[in-house]
Amino acid sequence: MPELLKKFLTGSVIGLFIGFLIGWGSNIDGFFIDSLLDGYEYRSYDSRMKAKASGSEEGMIDDIVIVDIDQNSVDMLGNYHDWPHAHHGKLIDVVSSGNPSAIIFDIIFDPEITWSYDLMKETSKSISDDQMDLSQEIDRYFDVNDPLRFLISTAASDRVFHSLIFEPEDSIVFKYKMDAEPEGYDYIKHILQIPRDQADHLPQADRLGNTHIELLSNSYGVGSANFPQDVDGLTRRSPTAIYFEGPGHAYPSLTMAAAMKLLDIPDDGLNYDFEQKILILTNRQGENVREIPIDEKGRVYVNFFGTYKVFSYLPYAYCMDPDLLSPEYWEGKVVLVGTSLPGLMDLRNTPVQETFPGVEIHANVLYSILNNSFVNPTSNLTNFLVIIVACIFVGMAVSLPSKPVWSIPIPLVSIAVWIIFTYDQFFSQLVMWEIIRPSLGMSATFVGMFVFNLTIAEKDKRFLKSTFGNYISPELIDQMYDDKQEPKLGGESGYHTAWFSDIQSFSSFSEVLEPEKMVRLMNEYLTEMTDILLKQKGTLDKYI
Repeated sequence: MPELLKKFLTGSVIGLFIGFLIGWGSNIDGFFIDSLLDGYEYRSYDSRMKAKASGSEEGMIDDIVIVDIDQNSVDMLGNYHDWPHAHHGKLIDVVSSGNPSAIIFDIIFDPEITWSYDLMKETSKSISDDQMDLSQEIDRYFDVNDPLRFLISTAASDRVFHSLIFEPEDSIVFKYKMDAEPEGYDYIKHILQIPRDQADHLPQADRLGNTHIELLSNSYGVGSANFPQDVDGLTRRSPTAIYFEGPGHAYPSLTMAAAMKLLDIPDDGLNYDFEQKILILTNRQGENVREIPIDEKGRVYVNFFGTYKVFSYLPYAYCMDPDLLSPEYWEGKVVLVGTSLPGLMDLRNTPVQETFPGVEIHANVLYSILNNSFVNPTSNLTNFLVIIVACIFVGMAVSLPSKPVWSIPIPLVSIAVWIIFTYDQFFSQLVMWEIIRPSLGMSATFVGMFVFNLTIAEKDKRFLKSTFGNYISPELIDQMYDDKQEPKLGGESGYHTAWFSDIQSFSSFSEVLEPEKMVRLMNEYLTEMTDILLKQKGTLDKYI
């Protein structure tokens, strides 16, 4: 077998073995290597997403408007926790006057405490007709604080969506698993029609944490506002639906609920293919309008279109005043109501920023669905094949150089090329290739080949050099190794030149020199002569 082919085969086998070991062995669920490499893979994804989002400008996307409960709004309207629900009803009325596509509340509401309002109602009954000024003040109070206004405004609109919050069971604080939706909740119009075998893959929920059941029942649509965190605390993925296990009902995420209205998707229009990891959205006309890449739990990777405030932000207090913004401003816009205030506990850690408003994560997910722009992770099979091919390639390439040290640049260049390729694919097509495992595989293949060369392939050469290195030039030893010539007794016949070197008058001056000087002189002379001899590819026979 030709020597080059033998090297190729050796490199291929070593690459195949290491590729299989990395591709399969590092993906065993529960094995610490799997979670360790996944953590590094997440970081490589974060760096790509952060680089992609870094070129954004504030407010560059205005199709989605975030009505922000910010510091300005709190300064104008007082402590948020003291706001009457009538504020939200007024906001709905003002925004709805401009015909928006959807109004989505990323806020969890509890029933309003109306003691003050009820007391004022009772007090107003005793006001006499001659107390007109007081009567007008009370009427203004009723208008600003009417607890029914929020419910009425919600019920009157077919574009208002409210948030559901799902919780795990916690028997320590008496939050037990629910077997049904809370009493009084008209949930039928809000649930998805998904086959049980698909619903079982979705994130599971034990409890529905909402208490303002009347508000949910009057809402056109509802959806889960839950965002899962990965093990390192970052929010990278968003559920498309949640399976409420007790009653056996599936609910859309908040953004999916709004997207279903905007894309005309019926409640049975979500078809999950967990083998291909694709969610297909089918509209009422039977057309497949979206194919969304999902993970094993039906979650979608958040495509961050920029850093904080890449979407248009407006202070909540300004949006309540119909005189500050023309109704035409809201025409066709999707309005998300949420907060960026740290004290209201809706800031998340994301790949693009450490403190990022949860409402803007919803905005990114919804904008991604509406514009059919999704992060597309490569499949496990594709990742496995990439690792195998990369390791075989490096194994073959590393086997080419005659000296192992000359092969060091090969894995470095290969890894650099792979990283450049993955970044280009992510920026241009949002394809998320793995970086860590292929790079680890290429590095391990190089190490494997290096060890093989040192321990096996170079063993004969090291023997020749250690045995004859002082007598035969390195070039001749390399030639003997390359030609597979083993040292043998009996010699070899041929035409050769014998060369003798003598030192004139050696006996005379050796008798008068001191032994130490004599040794120093001979070492200098013999070293010089030996170097010349070996340089000319001669063979040293003996020193006499």
